[in-house]
Amino acid sequence: MVIDKLPLNNKKLTSAEKMRIWRSIPGNKEKANSRRRERYANDLEYRNKEILKRQNPIYKKKVELARRKKPINFWVRNVRDHHKIKGHIFEVSFDEMVKLCHESKNCKICHIPVSWDYVQSGITARTQQSPTLDRTNNEKVLRKDNIQILCLRCNVTKGDRTMKDFIEYCNNVAERFLIKKEVINK
Repeated sequence: MVIDKLPLNNKKLTSAEKMRIWRSIPGNKEKANSRRRERYANDLEYRNKEILKRQNPIYKKKVELARRKKPINFWVRNVRDHHKIKGHIFEVSFDEMVKLCHESKNCKICHIPVSWDYVQSGITARTQQSPTLDRTNNEKVLRKDNIQILCLRCNVTKGDRTMKDFIEYCNNVAERFLIKKEVINK
């Protein structure tokens, strides 16, 4: 293994430590991830083991603890994974997204505080105040100037509209109901 050739002060390393060091070398993390994805896609036995692992109560408890301990980090990881599966390209680092989340205490549209806590009454659930990642101009490339944190309600209402289109839509709705209100009051 390449790790054995690296100068590490003759320290005995566990295989996990060696793998961590190997993955830290530029390009290796991507190689390992692509091998894992390929294996998952082609090896039915491996896929079944992964599915069983995720159904294991101990594994579920670990995931739940991670979610409760650092909900923002957990959210960022899930959002990045979800968007990458959809074919989006991230030009925003994990740390930049975490920083953006810490800065975004309120929804950028309605200014209601977003709730990073997914657990309510012991049940894991998203609420109308759950944070969502919005692409301001709906490009496939996500950059720091192209994303914002919105509450679920605003992001669903906005849909795939640009902010200009969304504001126009809101004005049309408001005008329609203001006209109806005036007719009803007469």
